[in-house]
Amino acid sequence: MFTLLQHSVENAEQLIKRLESFITTTMDANDDKINSVVALGRELIAENNYASDKIQQKADSLEDRYVLFLSGGNKLFDFFTEYIYNGKFKCH
Repeated sequence: MFTLLQHSVENAEQLIKRLESFITTTMDANDDKINSVVALGRELIAENNYASDKIQQKADSLEDRYVLFLSGGNKLFDFFTEYIYNGKFKCH
């Protein structure tokens, strides 16, 4: 989806916009779903469900992986933005 073979600042800026759009749409699409699953898990734990320990592990794992996913996307976006706008981008 994203290629690093950009040959102009304009192409690199388009890449940044596409990456930002990808991060935003992915976050919007999945945020409610993930939060709903985690909230349901927390409710089951509060009700002392027989599988509370396993539910706790899964809910924590899901939250942790989602935070890492968002963090990675944001770091990539920040890297490209800094790279382009701080003059580090060189056209061939």
